[in-house]
Amino acid sequence: MNSELLEKFEKRAAKVNSWYSAASPKWYSRLKRFSGSPAHYLKYFVYQFSKKGPIFIRARTFLGTKFYCYLPDYFWTWCCGILGDPSERILTRFLIKNIREGDVFLDVGSNCGFYAVLAGVLTGEKGSVHAFEPTQNIFKMLEKNTKGFKNVFLVDAAISDKSGEAEFFLNPLYTVANSLVIKPAAAYTTAKVKVTTLDNYCYAHNVKPTFIKLDIEGAEMAAVLGGQRILTETSPIISLEILDQPSGADFSAAEKLVGLGYVPHKLLPNAQLEKISLPEIVSLYGSGKNDFYNFIFKKS
Repeated sequence: MNSELLEKFEKRAAKVNSWYSAASPKWYSRLKRFSGSPAHYLKYFVYQFSKKGPIFIRARTFLGTKFYCYLPDYFWTWCCGILGDPSERILTRFLIKNIREGDVFLDVGSNCGFYAVLAGVLTGEKGSVHAFEPTQNIFKMLEKNTKGFKNVFLVDAAISDKSGEAEFFLNPLYTVANSLVIKPAAAYTTAKVKVTTLDNYCYAHNVKPTFIKLDIEGAEMAAVLGGQRILTETSPIISLEILDQPSGADFSAAEKLVGLGYVPHKLLPNAQLEKISLPEIVSLYGSGKNDFYNFIFKKS
């Protein structure tokens, strides 16, 4: 484990946590948290304005690297250098504690590449990172953010259960919500993008993943279906995001992974793992709260 890196992260996470733990959920109460920092005060108002349309920014990660991205998606990266959502903070902590030099990390749904950059640092020269992002303007940000990382390989395609082309749905405000799966009641535009499968990519490039991060906004089941061979033969650890939407959560990818011999684990705040059954996941995280959760799947 990289203790120095973890210490840097925890300092930034503490700042974000102080915001989330504000006594009042009112915006003006939380804004007081920034009163001692004029720069953060200004950034907050720019963030509010970005909710009318994405704003391009240049941030800096807690790793010290430049990070090109958009508001409103990356407000906390702009302010503190990390991903601010509680589930993402826990996942970041888990990766820092568990990824080792020489690991092979697949970042499926990389967006601007926060996890690709983090994994690039953690896996080192002996390891590799393979980041998949089909949205063209976001892919350009990914290229800028990973420039200089010789162990990070970029793929401008989505991961699915087939190779070729597919219709891709673009959220007009939140780029992290772009997906192969359309969301109800959303003003999405569409674009044709390249798609490939985990099996096709890994065997074509002789990639044997040790860790796969799956965060593709509801299209995780297709990714698992297209990667059954590599998942069976190499048994990588998998981080799976499950969306809990008002229209209902999709647990099919989790069910399929269990069928492939994987055991689901809940990520605790300290990044420790706690086994959880599939029925428990369905009962606890399928209430339609319009939120998302990351689970770790490992083979026994």
